[in-house]
Amino acid sequence: MIVLIAEDDPTSRQLLEKAVGALGYEVLTAADGLVAWNIIRQREVRLVIADWEMPGMNGLSLCRRVRSGVLPHYLFFILLTSKTGKNEIIEGLEAGADDYLTKPFDRSELAARLRTGRRIVDLEYELSAKNEILEDLNGRLQRMALTDPLTEIGNRRGFYDTLDRLHGKDGVSESGYALVMCDVDNFKSYNDSYGHVAGDQVLKDVTAAMKKCLRSNDGIFRYGGEEITVYLPTATLESGREVAQRICRAVEALKVPHSGNTTGFVTVSCGVAAAGDAASSAETKGREKGWEHVLSRADEALYLAKSRGRNRVEVAA
Repeated sequence: MIVLIAEDDPTSRQLLEKAVGALGYEVLTAADGLVAWNIIRQREVRLVIADWEMPGMNGLSLCRRVRSGVLPHYLFFILLTSKTGKNEIIEGLEAGADDYLTKPFDRSELAARLRTGRRIVDLEYELSAKNEILEDLNGRLQRMALTDPLTEIGNRRGFYDTLDRLHGKDGVSESGYALVMCDVDNFKSYNDSYGHVAGDQVLKDVTAAMKKCLRSNDGIFRYGGEEITVYLPTATLESGREVAQRICRAVEALKVPHSGNTTGFVTVSCGVAAAGDAASSAETKGREKGWEHVLSRADEALYLAKSRGRNRVEVAA
């Protein structure tokens, strides 16, 4: 652990350096407060012993700068002073000093002050490490809460949260986007014929194929059962249709057998709607109020795709 000694008197500085080094600490020295401050910013100093009286920046000013600055960790600050009056001690503590050491210093007292400082610094380090672990765990829990455990894509809550953030508190979206509602065709029939384990595998294979059709900033979510939604930021109705068509082709290209489909393979149907599309008024184009009606239009388009034979794309009209 590094201890920084800020002392302008060479003799006192040398005595302190020798005494602190004998206690097993790594020692850095500075002849004034400004040099000490530069060292603090550059090195991982955890304890400081600073003389109150120094030219330029004295120990009290250095302490105030340390407390007002943004440092990556807590720094235990000991004021070295010949001032023993109650008012001076209070002034030093109010400036942010943790402890003080009177001149001429006593070696056993010096050792005790440093042990106290080290305990506090170590506790701060342990607390910081535990907080990092806690933050990591909280982040994992939050991701788990927004992720579908089977397909490892977003879940319905994650989908809603994404659109809520997009529309903000006032429910207005400043930019256009497209939604694609997808449904695995005749999935109940597939489960009945091949079993639920095979059905789960199909859902994983289908979502993996769909992800390959998307950009890195697009979103994909398991809406429920065999329904999967895709969020396409900045997409239009036409570009949303193109993505949906790629999805249909990619899923059919898996060639997963499905005797309940006319194609003989697993397929999906897709419905597409867009914020700012023809179904929106000119006043709300590009500034949709809420997202529920966009989702509703995509769902209606999906129903149309399924009623027209499945394994196809329909857009909101």
